[in-house]
Amino acid sequence: MLPATPVPIVAMHHWERELPQQHIAKAWAGSGGHQKKVEARVASDQDLKLSELLRYYMLNIEAAKDLLLRRTKSLVEYENSNKALDKARLKSKDVKQAELQQQQCCQKFEKLSESGKQGRDEWYSILHHHFLLQMQYFNSLTLLVIIIAHRTISPSNKCKNGKKKR
Repeated sequence: MLPATPVPIVAMHHWERELPQQHIAKAWAGSGGHQKKVEARVASDQDLKLSELLRYYMLNIEAAKDLLLRRTKSLVEYENSNKALDKARLKSKDVKQAELQQQQCCQKFEKLSESGKQGRDEWYSILHHHFLLQMQYFNSLTLLVIIIAHRTISPSNKCKNGKKKR
């Protein structure tokens, strides 16, 4: 409650100058800064989780780049072996060797392509799983907010005389 006559801020005690929220926060924190220690621990845990997640994504990205590079080199080798096979057929020399080389390059390229497809499918399944988890969390949170809003906004189930409706 404010005094009838204005009191200069200098004459007020330090607890009178604080906002009520600040006073409550200080009382809740207790002595020794226990709240700050807990907040620091939570923040460091979150930083650790984020750094681990970032490291995981970086390793995944590096592996995908490496696979893409190997697959591109394999594709170039496959195309070159096709050209060599065409030349060998035109000259009718070393056709069997060129066909063997072309088959090996094709198998290597197909193997790398299959590996990339498996990695992509695994990645999509992981993303899909995490997306579903986030949607479940979001849906439950949204439902909770709707329930709370409905309870606070809707009229109570009481009649004017104070008895519940049946």
